[in-house]
Amino acid sequence: MEYSIDYKEIFELTRRYGKLKSKSLSESGAQKKCLKGAELAVMLAIKHISTTQSATTSLVAGELMMPKSQVSRVLNALEGEGLIERINSKTDRRAVYIIVTEKGKALLLEGENNYKRFINYIYDSIGHSDFEQLIRILKKVEDAMEDCHD
Repeated sequence: MEYSIDYKEIFELTRRYGKLKSKSLSESGAQKKCLKGAELAVMLAIKHISTTQSATTSLVAGELMMPKSQVSRVLNALEGEGLIERINSKTDRRAVYIIVTEKGKALLLEGENNYKRFINYIYDSIGHSDFEQLIRILKKVEDAMEDCHD
């Protein structure tokens, strides 16, 4: 029986615990150079937000639980690389919307595919049982972290 991996669930869990590193992964070539961690996270947040509304710096910062200033620095870098565009609202001069360019969409797709290869590598390395246990434990840690702030 083949296991169906929920990549979104795993992404949400792992991004809270920091960037996972694996020397053997980079040596295997499964992790290609493309978007850095924060850049990929911001691009994914823009993509997610854009499904229901126009993305803004504030919405991206809220989605990622990052300071607005940090998101702005990442957005500046992404804009400089031609991966996003900032569009001024025609109805509200204060509002600036963020859209992903075609170049950005292609790179984002590559980044998502690299992430899936990374998760598949982890799955193949630790096996089904340990992978399920990893998800269970990460969820418990997340619950504990949420309880800690209540």
